[in-house]
Amino acid sequence: MDNTNRAIKLLFLGQCLNYGYSGVERTSTFPEIAVSMLKTRFPGLSFKYDNKYFYHPTGLKAILRHRLLFSKPNIVIIGLPAMFAATRWRVNLLYQLAPEVVDTARSFMQKVETRFMETHRWSMPAQMAERWSPLGPSVVHAPLSLDHYERLVEEGVQVCRSTGSCRVVLMGPG
Repeated sequence: MDNTNRAIKLLFLGQCLNYGYSGVERTSTFPEIAVSMLKTRFPGLSFKYDNKYFYHPTGLKAILRHRLLFSKPNIVIIGLPAMFAATRWRVNLLYQLAPEVVDTARSFMQKVETRFMETHRWSMPAQMAERWSPLGPSVVHAPLSLDHYERLVEEGVQVCRSTGSCRVVLMGPG
């Protein structure tokens, strides 16, 4: 950060810790708490943050390239849940092909899908509507080996090092 009093930009990539879940208000999510604590600890600095969903490690490099280009964060905080190595995980086909497009269009897609489900679900069984939806999960990934998971994360960190001047913080189990 230079001395022109601009905000320190943080990019959070994650899942439920970043977005919350049933019963967890936005003010209780990790980015909100982290930024609040940073503002308290460093009152002379200002902070801005961007919060992006991390669907699967196979899309990490593409999302980072995209976000580093547009938001130019100073610090990237990546939540690395163990679930990708512990269980099968479903993602939609569009994410599989172009995660940066999903990153950009996520809120719009959710509105379209909600409207579609409201207007069409009544005429077909729920399972059929979910299978038909081009926005729903359609690709199932087997659990990643720890070596593969680590390699995907290392490739993402390398993108950060080569593309921008940001620092990377990895959060995850052990």
